[in-house]
Amino acid sequence: MKTLELNCYGITIQNADDITQASISSSEMYREQHACNEQFNGAVYMLLETVLNHHKAGLEIQSPAYLEGVESTY
Repeated sequence: MKTLELNCYGITIQNADDITQASISSSEMYREQHACNEQFNGAVYMLLETVLNHHKAGLEIQSPAYLEGVESTY
């Protein structure tokens, strides 16, 4: 298992030997679990899923331009 740490909001991806089995193992983007944060955390989940799927598709998610896009979206 390989670990890929992005220098962006603590996003860490765990890769199995098969990249299609990758998963996000940590992120500092979520807010405390509370009813008033449900929509925000749902949007964060979708953003992280997008990053993960871009990684699985082979995009260079560690590039400064990509990370700037993640930060702008967040």
